[in-house]
Amino acid sequence: MRAIGRAGSDRRSGACWKSTQVTLADTALETAVLPAEAPRAAADLLTRTDKAIGWVTEIGASILVLVEILILFAGVVARYVFDRPFTWSDELATILFLWLAMLGSVVALRRGEHMRLTTVVQFLPRSVRPWIDAFAAMIVILFVGEIILPASQYAQAQWVITTPSR
Repeated sequence: MRAIGRAGSDRRSGACWKSTQVTLADTALETAVLPAEAPRAAADLLTRTDKAIGWVTEIGASILVLVEILILFAGVVARYVFDRPFTWSDELATILFLWLAMLGSVVALRRGEHMRLTTVVQFLPRSVRPWIDAFAAMIVILFVGEIILPASQYAQAQWVITTPSR
C-alpha cells in the first residue's frame, strides 16, 4: 500500500501533528459508510421525509384556509351586495372545511399539540411522563389502524353521492 504523508494541525480537536503516515486503506475506511452508521442514515432519511410531509401538509392547510376565506367572502358579497348568491359557495366551503379539519389534525398531531387529557399526566412524576406519551401515541396508532378499513368502505359507499348544486 502506498503511504500518504500529512502535516498540519487539526483545528477541531486542537491537536498538532506532524508528518503522520496514513495508508490508502485508512482513507477508504474514513469515507465508507460503516454498518453502525446505517441506522443513523435511515433515521436521517425518515426525519427528512417527516419534515417534507409536514411542510406539504402545513402549506396545503394554509392554502385551504386562504381559499376558504376567499370563497366565504365572495359568497357574502354576492349575496348581500349584489343580491345574487352563489349556489355553490356554501357547499364548497363545507367540503373545504372538512379537508381543513383533517389536515389540521395531522399538523396538530405532528407538533404534539393535538387535544388530549393532560390533567392526569401533570400530576405524575416527570420520569413517568415519557412512558405515558408513548402509550398515548400507541393508542392513536391503534385507533387509526382500526378505522382505516371502515373509513375506506364508507368513502366507497359515499363516492356516488353528489352535492345539491351539482
